Amino acid sequence: MLDDVNWKLQEKDHIKEEIIQNIDDKGYAIIMMHPQEFSLNEAGEYSSPNQKSLTELRLLLDEVSQLDAKLVKITEVIPKTAKINQNQTSEQIGNTEIEIDEDPTEKIPVEEKIDSCKCIAFRLDDVQDYWLNNVQISIMETFIENKTPLTIGIIANAFGNDQKITEYIVNSTKNNEGYLEIASRGIGLNPFTNYDKIEQSENLKESLDRIESILDIRPHVFLPPNNKFNEDTFDILKENNITHISSSLTNGDEPPFEFKNQEFYRFPQITSTGKYNPTSNTFERISNDIIIAESEQGISNYGFAVISIHPQEFSTITNSTYANSVNQEQIIDLEKLIKEFKDNGYKIVTIGKINSNLIILVPEWIKNNAGWWAEGTIDDSTFVQGIEYLVKNGIIKVSEKSQTQTDSKTVPEWIKNNAGWWAEGTIDDSTFVQGIEYLVKNGIITY
Repeated sequence: MLDDVNWKLQEKDHIKEEIIQNIDDKGYAIIMMHPQEFSLNEAGEYSSPNQKSLTELRLLLDEVSQLDAKLVKITEVIPKTAKINQNQTSEQIGNTEIEIDEDPTEKIPVEEKIDSCKCIAFRLDDVQDYWLNNVQISIMETFIENKTPLTIGIIANAFGNDQKITEYIVNSTKNNEGYLEIASRGIGLNPFTNYDKIEQSENLKESLDRIESILDIRPHVFLPPNNKFNEDTFDILKENNITHISSSLTNGDEPPFEFKNQEFYRFPQITSTGKYNPTSNTFERISNDIIIAESEQGISNYGFAVISIHPQEFSTITNSTYANSVNQEQIIDLEKLIKEFKDNGYKIVTIGKINSNLIILVPEWIKNNAGWWAEGTIDDSTFVQGIEYLVKNGIIKVSEKSQTQTDSKTVPEWIKNNAGWWAEGTIDDSTFVQGIEYLVKNGIITY
């Protein structure tokens, strides 16, 4: 802020640079503000709040919040080793001067925020010919009948000869609104870590070719056999246009699991519907309460939860042998599990859609801006500036960018009406974003 003939607001980028410099030099930054800076009108008079200045402040706060630092009260800035001294001058806070002894071992903790989709993805592992095919079909039917997405991992060299399950999946992928997402489990069930890079690539490519020849779908999701992979696996994913891989936390897939700007996305299994019991030598169903608790913990820790399913858990067992008949009680429990997740506000998606459902919290100030703009309190250029910030930072996503530039910042009246209705809650976010897409496509908003 400058002390001139009139108080005026410093440029946002200049303030941000000084903040970064002070954090680097001293470990903290203190910014002083005066009410005058946010009330000066075009006539040079201090009157009502200057909405343009307030918008600049909001933009600054949003950008600063993304730095590797934490916004705190002044009293929280002072380390435990700070000494109050009325004679020596370091930084002045109110009427008290303080001298700070820097201790590099003591750092103010920074609250870490993770991206989240607050979503669940189920994956059915080891889909194949003949083996428990009635059970496999029953599990898929449960998801389709409940209008719920499911990712199915196909063992490519063991699929395509069993007419019953093959026809079911062919018909389901064509007629059931995309509830089934096809993933590859490779050729055979040997861990990819047993192969060199060339062998891994050949295995994966052959699996994709086989699945595509049968289903006319080329998978972009890979479920590595035995949930094992290595750095060579990551390289061959790119070569084969795989966008998503899902293994497990217990096999070394460690966070962070990014939701944006990745060549491929890693969303490992967090829990499962069943667990192997070595005593009985069978897979046994886990209770819904445990599955829900572990899934919610996964969402809290990583922003998502992937739940694996094995056909064995839903078949009847006779003398420790899986029969190709459905355990209806377990299927009913699966339906209850799906319903409970939905009732608790979780969205169920396929693995390939987890990052597409990233929850973005639109800052409340942008709705305030929309309301003020609709009322005529702020002008078009101020409103457009705020929206450009949201688009540039991915808070509002648009599907198409203008190929031309325009000097015009004139916004159609219908978009202004939309903004007012959106601010009031009369229309939803997606309807408002349609208007923003128009502004981007026509070059009124650029990024």
